[in-house]
Amino acid sequence: MENNTISLRSLLEKEKLNGINFLDWFRNLRIVLKQERKEYVIEEPVPNEPGTNASRANKHKFKKHMDEILDVGCLVLVTMTPELQKQREYMVAYEMIQNLKEILKGKHKNRAKGKRKKRTKSKGNGESKPKEKDALKTEGEISKEGKCFHCDKPGHLKGNCPVYLEEVKKAKAVGVSNFVFMLLILSC
Repeated sequence: MENNTISLRSLLEKEKLNGINFLDWFRNLRIVLKQERKEYVIEEPVPNEPGTNASRANKHKFKKHMDEILDVGCLVLVTMTPELQKQREYMVAYEMIQNLKEILKGKHKNRAKGKRKKRTKSKGNGESKPKEKDALKTEGEISKEGKCFHCDKPGHLKGNCPVYLEEVKKAKAVGVSNFVFMLLILSC
């Protein structure tokens, strides 16, 4: 089984997510995670930590889930270009996938629509130009419909959320590791 895992993961190493190839990358990611029986990590939000009175089995199940969240998160990050990694390095796998679906699938749909739309000829020079409302977003523009997974406010994403970045800065100042920090944030 170990050889199957290694050979399937090589699918993701061949072509890193670059923003244009989201659908193919996501399909390959799901194939790998399905084979590893970890697909649920990208489909379900992080569960609440069991209380102090929870059974040992529930605590073990939560710990296993957190370990798999870390594994899948690292796998997702390592299969992205550095630019995409930097924006998502403090997110858990589920949040990364939700964020990428929102940003990249929306761009993919806009591009596909833009290609199918008929262009209207402008008067005079005979060149065709797309209508103003059909123009595509620039690469750096953020969808106005989306909202931050951390503070739940529109206009930015978790990777550039002022509240989240301040928390990260404070955590680094006191020497808290990234994983411990994520657990602290998730338990709030």
